[in-house]
Amino acid sequence: MTPEAANKINGGCYCGSITFEMELSRSPQEYGPRSCDCDFCLKHGAAYVSDPHGNLSFHIKEIKSLRKYRQDDTYGIAEFLLCINCGVLVGVIHEDDGKIFGAVNSLAVENAGFGEKVVVSPRLLARDEKIKRWKQAWFSNVRVAAG
Repeated sequence: MTPEAANKINGGCYCGSITFEMELSRSPQEYGPRSCDCDFCLKHGAAYVSDPHGNLSFHIKEIKSLRKYRQDDTYGIAEFLLCINCGVLVGVIHEDDGKIFGAVNSLAVENAGFGEKVVVSPRLLARDEKIKRWKQAWFSNVRVAAG
Protein backbone atom coordinates (compact mmCIF):
# COMPACT_ATOMS: atom_id res chain seq x y z
CA MET A 1 0.00 0.00 0.00
CA THR A 2 1.38 3.40 -0.95
CA PRO A 3 1.53 6.17 1.69
CA GLU A 4 -1.12 8.09 -0.24
CA ALA A 5 -3.49 5.09 -0.26
CA ALA A 6 -2.96 4.70 3.52
CA ASN A 7 -4.23 8.24 4.02
CA LYS A 8 -7.45 7.70 2.02
CA ILE A 9 -10.13 6.44 4.35
CA ASN A 10 -13.70 5.42 3.63
CA GLY A 11 -16.59 5.18 6.02
CA GLY A 12 -20.29 5.67 6.42
CA CYS A 13 -23.41 4.56 8.15
CA TYR A 14 -24.26 0.94 8.91
CA CYS A 15 -26.68 0.48 5.98
CA GLY A 16 -24.54 2.32 3.41
CA SER A 17 -27.03 5.09 2.66
CA ILE A 18 -24.50 7.78 3.66
CA THR A 19 -20.84 7.20 2.88
CA PHE A 20 -17.74 9.36 2.88
CA GLU A 21 -14.19 9.39 1.69
CA MET A 22 -11.55 11.45 3.41
CA GLU A 23 -7.99 12.15 2.41
CA LEU A 24 -5.71 12.94 5.33
CA SER A 25 -2.51 14.92 5.01
CA ARG A 26 -0.81 12.77 7.67
CA SER A 27 -1.02 9.13 8.73
CA PRO A 28 -4.22 8.15 10.60
CA GLN A 29 -2.27 7.36 13.79
CA GLU A 30 -1.41 11.06 14.10
CA TYR A 31 -5.08 12.04 14.53
CA GLY A 32 -6.68 11.88 17.97
CA PRO A 33 -10.47 11.79 17.51
CA ARG A 34 -12.03 14.69 19.42
CA SER A 35 -14.68 13.43 21.80
CA CYS A 36 -17.16 16.28 22.25
CA ASP A 37 -18.68 16.54 25.72
CA CYS A 38 -22.06 18.00 24.69
CA ASP A 39 -25.16 15.93 25.47
CA PHE A 40 -25.89 15.15 21.80
CA CYS A 41 -22.42 13.81 21.01
CA LEU A 42 -22.18 11.94 24.31
CA LYS A 43 -25.44 10.12 23.58
CA HIS A 44 -24.06 9.11 20.16
CA GLY A 45 -20.59 8.27 21.47
CA ALA A 46 -19.19 10.56 18.79
CA ALA A 47 -15.52 11.45 18.44
CA TYR A 48 -14.61 13.53 15.40
CA VAL A 49 -11.70 13.39 12.98
CA SER A 50 -10.83 16.19 10.61
CA ASP A 51 -7.90 17.69 8.75
CA PRO A 52 -7.90 21.30 7.53
CA HIS A 53 -5.32 20.29 4.89
CA GLY A 54 -7.25 17.22 3.73
CA ASN A 55 -10.34 16.55 1.63
CA LEU A 56 -13.73 15.16 2.57
CA SER A 57 -16.60 13.98 0.36
CA PHE A 58 -19.98 12.84 1.68
CA HIS A 59 -22.20 10.83 -0.64
CA ILE A 60 -25.90 10.38 0.09
CA LYS A 61 -27.49 7.63 -2.02
CA GLU A 62 -31.01 9.03 -1.61
CA ILE A 63 -31.63 12.43 -0.07
CA LYS A 64 -34.57 11.00 1.90
CA SER A 65 -32.03 8.90 3.86
CA LEU A 66 -30.32 12.00 5.25
CA ARG A 67 -31.47 13.71 8.42
CA LYS A 68 -29.76 16.97 9.28
CA TYR A 69 -29.98 17.89 12.91
CA ARG A 70 -29.17 21.31 14.37
CA GLN A 71 -28.63 21.52 18.10
CA ASP A 72 -30.04 24.44 20.03
CA ASP A 73 -26.72 25.07 21.77
CA THR A 74 -24.86 25.37 18.46
CA TYR A 75 -27.12 28.29 17.55
CA GLY A 76 -28.14 26.36 14.44
CA ILE A 77 -24.71 26.83 12.91
CA ALA A 78 -23.64 23.16 12.75
CA GLU A 79 -25.59 20.42 10.99
CA PHE A 80 -25.14 16.87 12.16
CA LEU A 81 -25.56 14.29 9.39
CA LEU A 82 -27.53 11.23 10.44
CA CYS A 83 -28.89 8.28 8.48
CA ILE A 84 -32.65 8.08 8.85
CA ASN A 85 -32.56 4.35 8.03
CA CYS A 86 -29.99 2.98 10.52
CA GLY A 87 -29.55 5.96 12.87
CA VAL A 88 -25.79 6.40 12.58
CA LEU A 89 -24.30 9.86 13.15
CA VAL A 90 -21.85 10.08 10.24
CA GLY A 91 -20.46 13.60 10.56
CA VAL A 92 -21.03 17.29 11.02
CA ILE A 93 -20.80 20.28 8.67
CA HIS A 94 -20.86 24.06 8.88
CA GLU A 95 -21.43 26.28 5.85
CA ASP A 96 -20.01 29.79 5.72
CA ASP A 97 -20.11 32.06 2.66
CA GLY A 98 -20.76 29.10 0.34
CA LYS A 99 -17.84 27.07 1.73
CA ILE A 100 -18.45 23.86 3.66
CA PHE A 101 -16.33 22.80 6.63
CA GLY A 102 -16.76 19.36 8.16
CA ALA A 103 -15.66 16.50 10.36
CA VAL A 104 -16.49 12.79 10.46
CA ASN A 105 -17.51 10.64 13.37
CA SER A 106 -14.56 8.28 13.88
CA LEU A 107 -17.05 5.55 14.86
CA ALA A 108 -18.31 5.57 11.26
CA VAL A 109 -14.84 4.45 10.10
CA GLU A 110 -13.67 0.87 10.40
CA ASN A 111 -10.07 -0.01 11.26
CA ALA A 112 -8.53 3.39 10.58
CA GLY A 113 -6.01 3.14 13.39
CA PHE A 114 -6.49 6.63 14.78
CA GLY A 115 -4.60 7.81 17.86
CA GLU A 116 -6.02 8.22 21.35
CA LYS A 117 -9.27 10.15 21.84
CA VAL A 118 -9.09 13.68 23.21
CA VAL A 119 -12.01 15.27 25.11
CA VAL A 120 -12.97 18.76 23.92
CA SER A 121 -15.58 21.22 25.19
CA PRO A 122 -16.95 23.34 22.34
CA ARG A 123 -20.16 23.90 24.31
CA LEU A 124 -18.16 26.29 26.49
CA LEU A 125 -17.31 28.50 23.50
CA ALA A 126 -19.35 31.43 22.21
CA ARG A 127 -20.83 31.20 18.71
CA ASP A 128 -18.01 33.09 16.97
CA GLU A 129 -15.36 31.14 18.87
CA LYS A 130 -16.93 27.84 17.73
CA ILE A 131 -16.94 28.93 14.10
CA LYS A 132 -13.33 30.12 14.32
CA ARG A 133 -12.26 26.81 15.86
CA TRP A 134 -14.14 24.75 13.27
CA LYS A 135 -12.51 26.69 10.45
CA GLN A 136 -9.10 25.95 11.97
CA ALA A 137 -9.64 22.27 12.81
CA TRP A 138 -12.21 20.84 10.38
CA PHE A 139 -11.82 19.80 6.76
CA SER A 140 -12.03 22.95 4.68
CA ASN A 141 -12.44 21.20 1.33
CA VAL A 142 -15.79 19.42 1.77
CA ARG A 143 -18.17 18.18 -0.87
CA VAL A 144 -21.69 16.84 -0.22
CA ALA A 145 -23.30 14.99 -3.12
CA ALA A 146 -26.67 13.27 -3.34
CA GLY A 147 -27.94 10.73 -5.82
